[in-house]
Amino acid sequence: MGDDGGGRCRGQHGKCPVICPNCGCTLAANISLRVVQQKEQNLQQRRLARLTPDHNIDELELGVSATRELKAAGVTTIGDLCAMTRSRVLRIRRIGAGSIAIIEQRLLMCGLSLADHASAVADGGAVG
Repeated sequence: MGDDGGGRCRGQHGKCPVICPNCGCTLAANISLRVVQQKEQNLQQRRLARLTPDHNIDELELGVSATRELKAAGVTTIGDLCAMTRSRVLRIRRIGAGSIAIIEQRLLMCGLSLADHASAVADGGAVG
């Protein structure tokens, strides 16, 4: 019969599964998938919130390529990464806009961030 726009069936019983026009799944299955994905995201956020600068960058789950290239550049801990400016990280081989967005997102979930230009200069670090 179809969806009335509120996720309810307009059929005779009002209990018929509503078919998703995008993928053909029932609305109930689609909602269940979203609930599972939301729970997984919440677990990841809680896990990342517990990380400190002393943890290995593997814990950020940045992806194999980004992690490998960061390690090749001498970045082994989250603290090493936080000491770098955005422009310095972008100069690392195979770290582009997509990787930097994920890095910044994961650091934010940890309550951390990349260094800004002024703090890198004040700390005597490499200016990026």
